[in-house]
Amino acid sequence: MSLRDFETYAGITREFRFHRLRPTFATNSIKLYRAASKGRSVPYLWIDPPWQIFRGNEAFLHSSTYPQVERPGSRAREREWLGHARGFPGGYLLTLRLVRFQQRVVFDFADGWRIETPMRDPEPDPDWWFDDWYARGRADLQS
Repeated sequence: MSLRDFETYAGITREFRFHRLRPTFATNSIKLYRAASKGRSVPYLWIDPPWQIFRGNEAFLHSSTYPQVERPGSRAREREWLGHARGFPGGYLLTLRLVRFQQRVVFDFADGWRIETPMRDPEPDPDWWFDDWYARGRADLQS
């Protein structure tokens, strides 16, 4: 995650605060959408690796543990990983915080869940063609 991502999308995440968000996983990326939208269209939050999910102080899942699917036997490991990932219920988004001294962004949920994404260089890398996380809000419905 870059500081640019936070500066660009933090304002949009306000419309997600205090709403119940449900997760879906596309390989090791997370899509969080309002429970009422059933995962279709916008608004949503999208988080690409690297990220880590915690419940309280315990690490629950890390994007880097997603199996490399091109290896033999990896489909079974992928199903197992996704089965474990379904244990993250999402929930009500309480806050989005930039923790500068730890160089990370934290999405805090009710019931002690949180997603953390590390900050990278503040300047965009021209070879890095996607954002580490982004938000699509109601205004994007009209675009």
